[in-house]
Amino acid sequence: MPDPDEICQGEAGDCWLLSALSILAMQPDLVRNVFATEEVLPLTEGGAASGLTGESAGIFCACFHKDGEWRTVVVDDHFPTSHRGTHLFARSRGTELWVCVLEKAYASLHGSYAAIEGGFIEDALVDLTGGIKISPPSIEPDSSEGMETAWKQIEELASSGSYLLGASTCRAPDGGGDTHSTRGIVHGHAYALLEVVSTHPEGERLLKLRNPWGRTEWEGRWGDADMARPENARMRAKLGWKKEDDGIFWIGWQDFVQYFRSVSICMLPANWHCASAQGEWAGATAGGCPNFDSTAGSC
Repeated sequence: MPDPDEICQGEAGDCWLLSALSILAMQPDLVRNVFATEEVLPLTEGGAASGLTGESAGIFCACFHKDGEWRTVVVDDHFPTSHRGTHLFARSRGTELWVCVLEKAYASLHGSYAAIEGGFIEDALVDLTGGIKISPPSIEPDSSEGMETAWKQIEELASSGSYLLGASTCRAPDGGGDTHSTRGIVHGHAYALLEVVSTHPEGERLLKLRNPWGRTEWEGRWGDADMARPENARMRAKLGWKKEDDGIFWIGWQDFVQYFRSVSICMLPANWHCASAQGEWAGATAGGCPNFDSTAGSC
């Protein structure tokens, strides 16, 4: 069964995609829906269906909602490896292949692994679900009223079950990419937003996030080290906290708005009637991932 704890980022800079997969894994049916078949297609060497249980050619079929239409991508089970024989790109902590397969299929959809370097969580969520990207609430750290409104909106969206959420951090002051971190929060990086909780009677506002690296976590208040303190035993039990170096951590709302620049929101599809038109934003003002110098000033 898909589990967000399984996902580990590799050499590709596709934290935005892997965070989207972590978010989907919270609802395993959403991951299953991306695959056209439950298991690999059983094929003989000649390509015809063998009909024999357990016999397969390692072929997977995934469906993505790209540019307003569903597209099918077929990939095999051959994955790039390093000189040590380990996975070069994303992998699962266990033996399941769904992480490797979906990353490879998504890279194939775009032309290469290099083509999915840098992006936005909400775009990946739309591609994976056929949902709609929603404008995030405005977070104003200097306005208590704005902070209150933003929290209520995010909490309501997270609890509804109809929305998927992610979060992105600010770039480093020196413009450095996602190799720089402050107190365990990586700059210019994408995270899965797994839970949003208001605790009673403590009155704490907490968010549960996951770093797609599968490591490097928040080191401040409500991080793993702080959560392990004896006086936080009640909160640990309430949140179901586990001490593991898995990239998952809790962070308070005030700290969240200090280190994160935006929340990504995708509304899941329902019984919709859809109309679309083809178009393109091109030229010098066209936007893109702010991690790249060529588009940093146009977003």
